[in-house]
Amino acid sequence: MSAVALEKDPAGVVGSGDPQEKLNAERVTGGATSYLKRIGHKGSLKPKRVALEGGIYTVEVEMKKSTALLRIDSETREITEYEIQQKGGKLLLLLFLQK
Repeated sequence: MSAVALEKDPAGVVGSGDPQEKLNAERVTGGATSYLKRIGHKGSLKPKRVALEGGIYTVEVEMKKSTALLRIDSETREITEYEIQQKGGKLLLLLFLQK
């Protein structure tokens, strides 16, 4: 599987078309929540935390019964990994996306 590139969502939160445009916490959070909606998480999505470490953004999004963690490469703008955990710590889904 290849990594998922962040695409411009209908609201225009993440603009991946312009390589000069620098990613920031707001754009990364918008792209992460848009991705979760595209893969079928229709309920409430509440961004809780964004961190940048070593060129990788980590976004934590709280959902009704679970929490999603997404890792996004700041240079390629690709979601390199995401995991969805039930509240209480049980792992629902862990997916590593490879190029």
